[in-house]
Amino acid sequence: MWTPPGLYVCVPMLLVLTGTALTLDVRRNVLPNWLNVALLVTGVASQIVFAQWSGAWNAATGFAVGFAILLAMWLMGAAGGGDVKFMGAVGAW
Repeated sequence: MWTPPGLYVCVPMLLVLTGTALTLDVRRNVLPNWLNVALLVTGVASQIVFAQWSGAWNAATGFAVGFAILLAMWLMGAAGGGDVKFMGAVGAW
């Protein structure tokens, strides 16, 4: 069975970053901007590396969808601003 080569890089990296976010959110009730930016940059970079430049479009679309979904929840008062940025950055992956 064929496995995409990026799977062995992307999945562990995403797990480390989301695990860090979980730990910080539980301990401090805050998702720092440095973590959201790191997640976004590594997500876009991994898409470009493993899917060439069409991956940049995929990352932008994923960011927009993730951001928009949680933005609606933020507007209703059900989520924080860090959560919105975090979901957008995860969407970029």
